[in-house]
Amino acid sequence: MTVKSANPPTCVMTAYNCVNGLHMDMNRKLLTETLRNEWGFDGVVMSDWGGTNSMAESLLAGLDLEMPGPAAHRGANLLAHLQKTPDEEILKAIDASCSRVLRLLRGKNLLGLSATEVMESRNRTETSSYTDLDQQLLRSVAADGIVLLKNSKEMLPLTPDKIHGKRVAFIGPNSFHGTPSGGGSSNLNQHYQTHPMEAFKAITASLDIKVDVEHSPGAFSYRYLPLVSNEQWHSPQRLPGMQQKHMLRLDFFASTDFSGPILETQYRNSSNIDLSDTAPAGLSEKGDPYSFRLSTTVTPKSSGMHDFGIASVGNARLYVNNDLLIDNYDWFGPAETFYCFGSAEKRGKLYMTAGRSYEVRIDSSSKLSVKPDSNQSDATYVYGIQPSVRFGFLEQLPENPIADALALAERSDITILVLGLNEEWEGEGHDRTTMSLPGKQDALVQTLLRSVSHPENVVIINQSGSPVEMDWEAEASTIVQAWYGGQEAGNALCDVLIGKVNPSGRLPISWPFKYGDLDFQKSKQTWPGVDGQVDYDEETLVGYRWYLHQGVKPRFWLGYGLGYSTFDISKLEASETTSGWDLTAEVSNTGKMAGQEVVQLYSSPLDGAGVRKLRAFEKTGILAAGEMYTVTLSLEKRDLAHWDGRWITEKGVYLLEVGRNAGDTNMLTAEVIVDERLEW
Repeated sequence: MTVKSANPPTCVMTAYNCVNGLHMDMNRKLLTETLRNEWGFDGVVMSDWGGTNSMAESLLAGLDLEMPGPAAHRGANLLAHLQKTPDEEILKAIDASCSRVLRLLRGKNLLGLSATEVMESRNRTETSSYTDLDQQLLRSVAADGIVLLKNSKEMLPLTPDKIHGKRVAFIGPNSFHGTPSGGGSSNLNQHYQTHPMEAFKAITASLDIKVDVEHSPGAFSYRYLPLVSNEQWHSPQRLPGMQQKHMLRLDFFASTDFSGPILETQYRNSSNIDLSDTAPAGLSEKGDPYSFRLSTTVTPKSSGMHDFGIASVGNARLYVNNDLLIDNYDWFGPAETFYCFGSAEKRGKLYMTAGRSYEVRIDSSSKLSVKPDSNQSDATYVYGIQPSVRFGFLEQLPENPIADALALAERSDITILVLGLNEEWEGEGHDRTTMSLPGKQDALVQTLLRSVSHPENVVIINQSGSPVEMDWEAEASTIVQAWYGGQEAGNALCDVLIGKVNPSGRLPISWPFKYGDLDFQKSKQTWPGVDGQVDYDEETLVGYRWYLHQGVKPRFWLGYGLGYSTFDISKLEASETTSGWDLTAEVSNTGKMAGQEVVQLYSSPLDGAGVRKLRAFEKTGILAAGEMYTVTLSLEKRDLAHWDGRWITEKGVYLLEVGRNAGDTNMLTAEVIVDERLEW
């Protein structure tokens, strides 16, 4: 357990959701009785951003810090409450919280700073400690997680003898611009980003493999217009001494009508301008409405009717060459942008000429109706006061992208089709409402598989953080699940495609055939809930356990994954230890290529009272062809426990199974005995 480890965290953050009707920031049983008293945590407990739901209750429950500042429930509201109604219990809780926060600051050498030192710490230039070793690690980790789902025609790996002198088509919305991460808090600014097609070209060139690579989008999966690209956009002015090229200039004002002096200028390289924790310190600390003006220049690559789009939390207008194109002032009804506090995307079209530069300006200000209010939700104040803006740009699309993609695939020897989702579909503050691939991606796949002369030469890569429906899976011979691999995603994917890395990733989830197969969607009370309440009627029968219990087969089981080699698992033996058992098995590489196998251990009561549950797994090292390795899996008696007010391991005989995934029908088995009922 991390909290009880040798190097425990200094802070713990509460979640947004309720359990049994009680918000986490007000849950004394979890924050004080369990976290502090039982587990011994003595650090700071803070709320998630906007996740404080009360003033007194959260303090008494053990929440030390309302994040972010300025506080909506505490601060002036708390002081006024205590001046009116002194409360010894609250004062005692404040003392305890202050002590913990001060210990944290002292440990970070942040106590006793002068005003000048505080400003210097806020304004210091970001530096990077990024090294070649970091790059190698990120690339390796991303490749290790990639899962080969299907390779029935052994199209992969794309070894030099398969692709040298050949024509390779990269098709699909994620083929040219890959997606490094999901949205929300996981969407960070990378040092750089590698994309599938460009990575493939670079890696094959470095290996002296001559390939002719062409691209066609085939389909478009944008939920919103794409964020602007540094290939076409640049800020009109830069600060003296700035070396790095930036796309956007932001000038901030303390007023909402852009009057008065510029308080701060920022330069940014993302057109998703989330100001919830990046606004100038002087403005965010005061908590008053404010405004900013964005300036940039775009040079389109093509001529045509191009699209601009903006979504905003505050009021926003977009101008091109000083002419108003989009007016998003006084919008009503928040959509799913900016954690569901922003507007829907509003779009405008403009005919633009290739190679000509256009000045773009966005004026954005806080909505004046948003004011700190103790009766208002913390999240509304935290996010609603900020004039955050997301703006996108898309040049005119081809008339029939699927037909263009089919023509390219037909004249190519190999087609690499990169599909999937992106940070717009998988992010923070909202749920997906369908498991279908967005846009016309399914139509693209079906057209290629059914119309191209050699469908066995189509390699399908899905990039997503969760399952998507694959109604075309039976027609495909090669499918790869690439996930979101960070800044090395493109390189890692191509390492797997060309066989530099033998894929050894395994699914951490069971993959449904379709959304209708999922048990929770059959009742509104279970999902999406009624009157803000969701019932967990499935109890612990989630994921693979539900499939096993119901006798339903998913498309792919938890733990499933293939490689470019084959393995044999044999000679399972169980030996008793002081607190449980050690299980050993021999793993042999029976294929022709070096690779790794993941051995998985499951248990279930022998009397059939429960389904098998994953207890341990172990990935071997890289085994050469013909090499054998003995893997050891350790199981504690406590691992067999269930929760009933305490952890309980029942007396009885347990079946242990070792195999390759949760639905493996050829597992090795052993039986172990627990002599007496155990409790913790």
